[in-house]
Amino acid sequence: MVLAKREKKTYPKKTKKNKKKEKQKKKIDAKVKIKLSILSYAVIFACSCIFLLSRYAHITEVQMQVDKINREISELEEENHVLMLKLEEIKDSGWIEEQAKVRMNMRKANSDQIVYLNVK
Repeated sequence: MVLAKREKKTYPKKTKKNKKKEKQKKKIDAKVKIKLSILSYAVIFACSCIFLLSRYAHITEVQMQVDKINREISELEEENHVLMLKLEEIKDSGWIEEQAKVRMNMRKANSDQIVYLNVK
């Protein structure tokens, strides 16, 4: 029967220096993780602030457009009111008669100027 040779396994001894290095490495790793998490939170916060500011700017822009449209509406309503007043004035038969007398020198017909026709 053949037996395999037994090999001697050697493990590095953990000395005080190795332990110190490991502790320092763990501390450094922990500090790096903390710094990365703080940096990531800061980036997320900055992105959120930028997003909110852009939304506020958009809201302000839309509000300005609404104000402009409201001003246009009020101007058009005023113009419409003026035109309705002019239309009522023109529809008045007294005004029409007066304009006919003044502009076209028209007068009411006399009885001898009226001709009656019988249509059968």
